[in-house]
Amino acid sequence: RLNDPTDTLATAEIVSLADSLEPEVWLADRLRYLAQGGNVDLWCEQAVEGHPAHPLLESIAALRPAMPVLAPQEALATLIATCSLAEKVARWTPDGARVRLRLANLEALVALAEHYESLCRSGQQAASVSGLILWLDEMAEQKLDMLAEPAVDAVRVITHHSAKGLEWPVVILMDLAKDIKDRLWSICAESGARFDVHNPLADRSIRYWPWPFGLQKKVAIADRIADTPVAAGFRQAAVEEAKRLLYVSMTRARDLLVLARSSRRPSGEWLDSLGAPWLLPAEGCDAVELPNGERISADHWMLEPLEEPGNGEAAAAQLVHWFEGHGDSGLRLPLSFSPSSAGLVPGTVLEKCCVGERIPVAAGADVRALGEAIHACIGMTFADPDTPLSETDVINILSGFSVSEYLSATAVMQQLKAFQGWLSSRWPDARPHAEIPLQSILPNGQVLNGRIDLLLETSSGWVLFDHKSSQLAMDQWGKLANEYSAQLELYAQGVEMVSGKKVIEQWLLLPVAGGALSIERLG
Repeated sequence: RLNDPTDTLATAEIVSLADSLEPEVWLADRLRYLAQGGNVDLWCEQAVEGHPAHPLLESIAALRPAMPVLAPQEALATLIATCSLAEKVARWTPDGARVRLRLANLEALVALAEHYESLCRSGQQAASVSGLILWLDEMAEQKLDMLAEPAVDAVRVITHHSAKGLEWPVVILMDLAKDIKDRLWSICAESGARFDVHNPLADRSIRYWPWPFGLQKKVAIADRIADTPVAAGFRQAAVEEAKRLLYVSMTRARDLLVLARSSRRPSGEWLDSLGAPWLLPAEGCDAVELPNGERISADHWMLEPLEEPGNGEAAAAQLVHWFEGHGDSGLRLPLSFSPSSAGLVPGTVLEKCCVGERIPVAAGADVRALGEAIHACIGMTFADPDTPLSETDVINILSGFSVSEYLSATAVMQQLKAFQGWLSSRWPDARPHAEIPLQSILPNGQVLNGRIDLLLETSSGWVLFDHKSSQLAMDQWGKLANEYSAQLELYAQGVEMVSGKKVIEQWLLLPVAGGALSIERLG
């Protein structure tokens, strides 16, 4: 409602939840309001004779003028505080545990907004309240909008899919003997050609083979269809998806991972897809041995049902099995780490190059929006080698970021051509890769999430570029080496870990300042 003053459905939801009104009540109220001449979009927000405005809607309307200067997370937190939402959700139930969960959900919603902003920053995209709402809808569709973890001791029972992005001290995996089901007889999207950024739906279709045999599961002709190359492709895709899901589940445990199995069927298609029989130690073994020879402590035990559970503390002690803690029990680092927050580390400039000419920038420009606009232009330059970037494309990008009045599209276009010419002359046989997402595990256990602006693939190794919109003169570029050397080193380490190829050079591209500088690898 704050974002869209015409969203009267949101108004109805707010009134219904805040005042516990049934649809028959608020719908009749809206009809009376319209009959008295009220504005169709301002029901409950603007009073008419005999029909006062709702306090919550008045508060929301009062916040709307500040929207242009609020980041999505700030807008959400301000809305929660102004409307006293914590107090309102606490009134919905006398159950203390439910109240704690709902309050934790409010905090988790603010945390999701923060995560959305960090994704926009790493992807060099503008964050907005509208974008946050759409992103939250996508999270809900993918079933990633998990309930919060209130500060109470509890056991969470969830699906393997829903565990993505979460972490617990102890994780117990169930249903590992399940069969793998492919999507041969379901709806899926197919693409017959290489993805075209200018026509993303080209040569794409919806494929659906309906199951024609009703409730019958075993049909001879279905077995013959399952032996076709098409079916084999779907089967292989399902196996790969099963492996990815197992990776998600097995990496949720911080201290201890438990694989629960049935004695009648210890394994099945799903677990067997890993090709790792050493994961299932035999009874009496105290470790599992990895293919590289490393041993990890393990235990194997059988759980037998008790004939008579009994009563008292002794029986309770027999039914409970807990695990010893491992490692430091103090404060832990956040799971995710952004390379841009790596901090200042002394860096050494190896080389400074003039590339093109400095782009004149008018006073009053939003530096962040300007940097994102130029970054988008550079990324689009390498998006499709068969479709070169035009000045019209640059004009549209600058206009989209509201910076077209502060710098010339012609100057930006000339700088992009100068950059491409410099790359071609210095690394003539290199293959460019733009906007490469990177995720890797750091030595301290944190997960690095970032996006590399440009990688050049050469016969000797990788050349790594990061774009910065700094306007510093050449004699001040040493400051940039100190500011960004740690970020470049983290990117380089991740690329080397994933590809197995060395990063031989690290560069900062400064399109506004008209240059580039090479920075020495740390260590």
